[in-house]
Amino acid sequence: IPATSEATAAAPAPPPWRLIGRVDEAGVARALLATSQQLLVVAAGDTVEGRWRVERIHADAVELQSLADGQALRLAWEAP
Repeated sequence: IPATSEATAAAPAPPPWRLIGRVDEAGVARALLATSQQLLVVAAGDTVEGRWRVERIHADAVELQSLADGQALRLAWEAP
C-alpha cells in the first residue's frame, strides 16, 4: 500500500479562476480573475476567498500562495 503524505492529502484544490486581464490604477497593478460566473479585481496582498493570497501581479501572470499550506501557484494569461 503506497504511503500518502499529509501534505498531499491536505493540499487545497487549485482555484477556479483564469487570468483574463490586468489594469494599472493610480500606479497599482490589478489583475482580473474570472470564472464562468464571477469577476474578481485583485491587487498584491489581497486575500481571495479566504484561501489564497495574491503575491505578485506580472504583465502576463499572477502569483498566488495558499494560506493553508504555502503552496505557490502561477496563473498565466489565457488568451480568449
